Amino acid sequence: MPKRINNPHDKFVKDMFSDKEMAIAFLDTYLPDHLKKILVLQSLEYENTSYLTDELAETFSDIVIKFNTVNDDLCQISLLIEHKSSPDPLIAFQLAGYISMGYLKQIKQGELLRPIIPLVYYQGKDQWSLQPINDFFNKYPEDISRYLPKFDHIFFSLMEMSDESLLTLQNSMLYSAILVQKHRFDPITLRENFERILSSIHPNFSNRNFLRTLFVYSLNVSSITEEDIIETIKNLPSPINLNIMSTYENIIAKNQNKGEELGIQKGKIEGKIEGKIEGKIEVIINGSKNGLSIKMLANITNLSEDQVIKILKDQSLFEL
Repeated sequence: MPKRINNPHDKFVKDMFSDKEMAIAFLDTYLPDHLKKILVLQSLEYENTSYLTDELAETFSDIVIKFNTVNDDLCQISLLIEHKSSPDPLIAFQLAGYISMGYLKQIKQGELLRPIIPLVYYQGKDQWSLQPINDFFNKYPEDISRYLPKFDHIFFSLMEMSDESLLTLQNSMLYSAILVQKHRFDPITLRENFERILSSIHPNFSNRNFLRTLFVYSLNVSSITEEDIIETIKNLPSPINLNIMSTYENIIAKNQNKGEELGIQKGKIEGKIEGKIEGKIEVIINGSKNGLSIKMLANITNLSEDQVIKILKDQSLFEL
């Protein structure tokens, strides 16, 4: 079993937005149209947040990214993404601190000043609407409140999104990540959706690191078990099942010997992939290219390890 991790929600969301393709896919779907018309999303770059004070760094969850604009390549806009897994009534003051420090960094480094737009990514199940700073001083007259800081923000509440609306996401890993977060409070629904989550992943997916993060996160924040994951993977069509099984196998291998923690004993999935030898050859070729061991390939094709090695040698895929 992968070790429990501290603050799994923060780490998961940060990893999600740290993947450029997933970040662009998310923003392309959920940014307001008036911003998408201005920003060149493909110009996304990540900013260093070392300008934060020690006190602010302790509460800062996520990342700052910047874009060029369509009107002037030299004009950039920063998007500050802050993640919350539960309502924070004082977040307006927290955002104000981040924004102020960001502008001071730009000035200190002699940069061209660019706007900083805060985006709050909320994945909690309780309803929450952000209060502007002015709301905390509503007993004061306008002559006083006019001096208070005012800024707008983008607010994304995951629980307000329907599963159907998530289908518009063009990135399969992002879709999987958001669906796991959305249903983590409901173990029955999450189990029912886990096959759909894994099935959505493109057969030629390249981000194996984030797939590992997805598995570890699911095991940390929900009642999904390793047995649930293994059974789901086995039921997926080839070659998706082989790609995903090899990634999951690597996760467990870091904690115990391959196969032991997975509970995949010899013969447990024998007969799962049947058919003529040509079909088994294709399974072995795909599985080898995706990192499955000789032992695992022998198990799932019901062949001996010597037979698997011979097939790989015939395909020039076997290395000592």
